[in-house]
Amino acid sequence: SRPHFIGNQSIEIEKCTDENLARNPTGLQQKSNFDIDNEMMDTVSSLTPILSIDDQMAQIRSTHNDMTQRLEREHEQLVDSLAAEWEKVAKKRIRLQRLTLDYKQEQERLEVEKRKWQKLYSESLKEKPIIKTQGETKLSDAYQKYIQTKEKYDQLIQNIQK
Repeated sequence: SRPHFIGNQSIEIEKCTDENLARNPTGLQQKSNFDIDNEMMDTVSSLTPILSIDDQMAQIRSTHNDMTQRLEREHEQLVDSLAAEWEKVAKKRIRLQRLTLDYKQEQERLEVEKRKWQKLYSESLKEKPIIKTQGETKLSDAYQKYIQTKEKYDQLIQNIQK
């Protein structure tokens, strides 16, 4: 055998003692392939009706229109789906902004209330010891309200983000 290169691939071809015998079946095989191709063409052409160019163009246009309409329907569905998704996102965003604003307003209100109670507490320390305990209680209550409001806000934010 000796190496040959066909299409940049190394192929080993063995030598035959009788080259005429080796070439003869190849020739028959090529001829039979040619005959089969012609027979298939005859069969295909006899089974397939020959269309005029106008008919072929009409068929192609019809196929093209069908494909275009299908793609347009798919496109419309995708656009509708995206629009619905954007609407959901926008509603969630607006809700989050409202919650954030409510939280900030409540936080500011509670901070003002806290400062008021701290001031009253400071004054009560100077005036009466009984008022001191009342001020501590009210200050503690205000602080607890502040913490509860903050926890509710944080929980709402977590629920929305899920």
